[in-house]
Amino acid sequence: MFKKIKNAILGATLALGLYAGTVKAEEPKFNLGYNALETAVDTERTSEGERTIRNRLFTNVSLDIKELEIGYQGLNEVNDWDSDSYFGRNRFMFGKVDSPLKLLIDTKANKKEIFDTKVGARYSGLMQKLGGYGNIDMSLDDEALNLNLFYGKPLGKGFSVEFSQDITKPYGEDASYYTELQLNKSLTDRISLFGRLEMAEFDNDKKKYLVGLSIK
Repeated sequence: MFKKIKNAILGATLALGLYAGTVKAEEPKFNLGYNALETAVDTERTSEGERTIRNRLFTNVSLDIKELEIGYQGLNEVNDWDSDSYFGRNRFMFGKVDSPLKLLIDTKANKKEIFDTKVGARYSGLMQKLGGYGNIDMSLDDEALNLNLFYGKPLGKGFSVEFSQDITKPYGEDASYYTELQLNKSLTDRISLFGRLEMAEFDNDKKKYLVGLSIK
């Protein structure tokens, strides 16, 4: 079943690409979204008495070719400048310009390989209706279904709050959960302070608190 769904989505993506290739009347438009480098420190010390430093790079760009939008969103991070700790989640979106619904290819990678690739859809209309920003991603492969929710809300006076919930449900097995809750405070147009809670499986023993600086 997954192969049929994957082939249908990739086929639709190819069709959109071929359509865009026939458009000559307008020049492509390049758009920059939220692009930033976050550097944060874990508030809890390791067994060696040190604090882990987390560097996370956000990349959001898109290309409009008349009515077609091709988007890329990346989250790539390392701990303590160690490339062995690298984790990346990179998503590619395809759809009509200004449409809240997009085709989605969702990948995860470590230093050695891209170890997970799922296909599905992204919807951003609900978060806008709730007065904020964000999206709902749903994707699958032949092993599991993934649901990712992201919602951000400006609070005024330079503050904003962001919530992310990731749920992966392997077929025939229990689901796994990963949660992030982040409070931001803008200092300038490009620099912000933030504090973030990270928690796996809703387990207090698997939570972390980080504080850091974001530079756009």
